[in-house]
Amino acid sequence: TRDQVDRVVKQHKNAIRLCFEKELQRLPNLGGKISMGWRIERNGNVSSVRVKSSTVASAAVQDCISRAIPNWKFPASDGTTVVRSYPFILTGR
Repeated sequence: TRDQVDRVVKQHKNAIRLCFEKELQRLPNLGGKISMGWRIERNGNVSSVRVKSSTVASAAVQDCISRAIPNWKFPASDGTTVVRSYPFILTGR
């Protein structure tokens, strides 16, 4: 369910923030929104991830988030779940 996806994303918000913070040190005006999409298999594993859209001018941030999401574990389900678009709003301090 959407609530289950939200719960797992919230558990990993620090990983997303870390991806952003690394680049923020180099690019202090960095910020924006990245919408990610991914596929959750029946066993809860993520099998594919992609950047749907981004206003964050950093390929490093996009790549870091794309590498982090497949490590997340979602609850098992009766079928495959596709998260079509999940927004991450990234702002500096």
